[in-house]
Amino acid sequence: MEVLNLATCAFFEALKNNNLDESLLVHGTGLSVAELKASSKKHHWSQFVQMYQNLEKHLGREFAAREIAYTGLNNNNMSFIKKIGSGLISVKNGYWFTCVFVARYLYGKAVHFEYKSLNSKQIVITISLDKNLKECPIFLETYHYLFEITPTLIGLPKAKVVSSIEGKIGKYYVTFPEVNIVFQFFKVLRRIIEGHRNSIELLSEIEQKKQELEKLTEEKTQLLRILSHDIANSSCVIDLSLKMLEKRMDNDDPRKDLLSKAQNSSLKLTQVLRGVKLLERSDLGHVDFEAVDVRSLLDRVVFSASLLADKKELEIDYINEVPENIFIRADANALEVSVLGNLVSNAIKFSYPGNKVTITGQLLDSMLVFKIADHGTGMSNEMKNNLFNRKFHQSVRGTSGEDGTGLGMGIVKAFIDVFEGKIEVFDNYPSGTVFILTFPQFENQKIEQEIRV
Repeated sequence: MEVLNLATCAFFEALKNNNLDESLLVHGTGLSVAELKASSKKHHWSQFVQMYQNLEKHLGREFAAREIAYTGLNNNNMSFIKKIGSGLISVKNGYWFTCVFVARYLYGKAVHFEYKSLNSKQIVITISLDKNLKECPIFLETYHYLFEITPTLIGLPKAKVVSSIEGKIGKYYVTFPEVNIVFQFFKVLRRIIEGHRNSIELLSEIEQKKQELEKLTEEKTQLLRILSHDIANSSCVIDLSLKMLEKRMDNDDPRKDLLSKAQNSSLKLTQVLRGVKLLERSDLGHVDFEAVDVRSLLDRVVFSASLLADKKELEIDYINEVPENIFIRADANALEVSVLGNLVSNAIKFSYPGNKVTITGQLLDSMLVFKIADHGTGMSNEMKNNLFNRKFHQSVRGTSGEDGTGLGMGIVKAFIDVFEGKIEVFDNYPSGTVFILTFPQFENQKIEQEIRV
């Protein structure tokens, strides 16, 4: 017997509300979290029961059953129905619809729902599991609370539910108040009007705040440009002055060591300024899009990388499986230098002499996939989790003492987002780091159309 994954959506919400990890749900099921979140897929009843038992273990039966019922009914997908209320239909019809159609859609033939009307305010619902299925008391108990709060979905008070559960059968006597349909309709209508008025006021306030924020951002951006320009000019003067001093010094001059440190500091200042300008450029979307030939792009990246690798006695393992005339829509210089070049130089920076850095390119289902792997120092979990977080500034020295600005990964992520790509980071085995980048292929037909335009 199989159950639709959609039936487990409330499980994840229950875990989230109680600060529990999602992986607890799949323990003992043989499923992954990703498989369970694919709502169109199905799984076996035994796996479904195991998930219920996992929640019961961590939350207790009664609390878990209540949480599943409440999160299942009060989620974002139900908000629209709750607003307009469907006050035009009776509560009894809602229960009937749940029993006849919803349950069949979720559970198929695994669970049988029987609906019976006793009078205008009372119904009895019987849920029975297939004889070949494993018992699941918490599943039956969940429906006690679900039937209790069903009327709240359309803005009505809770129902009163008396239930009895024995083995694979649950029986629920549901009593709900009489509802004046006309009164309920105007009650719901008033709620909609009030909500609409509040929405207009909120939108007006948001628009005002947006304009204020845009003005403030423009002022800060302008100030940043002025400061960057002035500092860059001063840095250039300092750099030229240091080079002139170096030429006038003898090779054995003891002051040369101090001069070298000053030159390194000046170089780092220049790199920081360049990084800030690149971040501003990517944030504002100021890029020159073009059709970038992927094979030649990778060749240029690897050629530049080989010069750095030779200095550290590293081996570059280059595998280019991208066919001819395959393109990415991007800014060629930004993609080559600020994205791929940045990642490859980092792989070299954090590798030990004698190590190997692997650079591969592939075309998989109209997606360009780049892989950059090293066997160097690797990253801690905290570093991986905050790698693209600009608020989490981190500058780590390389294996040969190479310095950095701490802005590189922020620049990489910013441009990848602009180019509609994706970046993932993993641990390499037995040590090191792997970056995988994916970009949509820019079709030849689109390129020809742009050329004609």
